[in-house]
Amino acid sequence: MTFRKHRVFGTTVYYSDCYENYRIVCKSDRYYVQKDDHYVTDNLLEKGFHTVQSAENWIKLDTMPDILCATFISSSARQKVYAALNTSNFSNNLSRVKSSNIWSIGLNIKNRKDKTGDLLVQFKSKNGGPGDVYMFYDVPPTLYRKWQSAPSKGHFFWKYIRNYYKYSKLTGDKHGKLPNAVS
Repeated sequence: MTFRKHRVFGTTVYYSDCYENYRIVCKSDRYYVQKDDHYVTDNLLEKGFHTVQSAENWIKLDTMPDILCATFISSSARQKVYAALNTSNFSNNLSRVKSSNIWSIGLNIKNRKDKTGDLLVQFKSKNGGPGDVYMFYDVPPTLYRKWQSAPSKGHFFWKYIRNYYKYSKLTGDKHGKLPNAVS
């Protein structure tokens, strides 16, 4: 465990040199995470954990980048590439969305005259943080703009995108489960 136990004014607090702006505070029967001296909340309630280890695991996940690395390739080269990864952080180009299922989205259009682009979708993981990333090919910008203003991002995705555009899974096992998956 990277967090060390200390007593501060009668309260048990766990600190770590690796995660300087985080600490775990023990309150009665739960452990609560503080980041930059503010308690981490979940729907405006303090997020409590049953063990120090589960709080530490949450901190480790929270400090990981949303997307580690990826790159865009032209449609003519897609069949020849098995893995194309670099260390550039393109997650800055993705927009965080308010959704119970989707973490962030983005559309890459190489040329202003192109009528389609590559859509990146990062879903939420089981713990509610950033999860797997998928790329959907040849998606019209008009559809992307409609999706951005849709009241339910998940419903819009399932109804208009999921089964209609070829896609690749960029993270995890990288094997698509649907018939429109590109290997």
